[in-house]
Amino acid sequence: MDAWILRWGSLLCSGIGQSKLAVPFWQRIVRLEEDPYARIALAKQALETGALDEAASHLTALLTQDPSHGEGWLVRGIVAMQHKAYAEAKQAFEQAKLNGADQRKASLGMVMAAMGDNRPESAWSESTTLCAQHQDDEECMHWLLRGGTALQRWNEVGTRLRLFLARNPGNVALRFALAGVLLRSGRRAEAQREYDCLR
Repeated sequence: MDAWILRWGSLLCSGIGQSKLAVPFWQRIVRLEEDPYARIALAKQALETGALDEAASHLTALLTQDPSHGEGWLVRGIVAMQHKAYAEAKQAFEQAKLNGADQRKASLGMVMAAMGDNRPESAWSESTTLCAQHQDDEECMHWLLRGGTALQRWNEVGTRLRLFLARNPGNVALRFALAGVLLRSGRRAEAQREYDCLR
């Protein structure tokens, strides 16, 4: 069977929201020829099912064939994080950024790897840059909060949370976080105002 027919079948499965049904098509394709889309799809599927060695095997094949495949490096970073190999994850996410992968995801990966590796200063530096680029992104703020908490930078974290909440006043989770940060920095009256607002 021609690989292009198998690709069509796999894309059809993905298009109707049945990505698991695409797996046999992708597996058949890589038996016929190397295909970066198949390798990525199979690596992601393996990652979702916890088959980390299988995911790593697909990524090794992909990156051997195409060392500049940004998404391949991004997924390799995720696999390394699952293995708690934080230094390896950091390098993979750096390669992902250099090779055109989703910059936000790669930067978030670098923050997570730094936190996992107990390097909060590095996580803080990366997350402040990330939050400047994605000012209303709650996930980016969450990681900035984690890094700032590890470093006990209560005033800086509080300022950034306030700016976020000025633009997103209905975000209950980060308003609660701000109240906690204010308490830790000894500003009880301001913390009380945030709790009153939450109530």
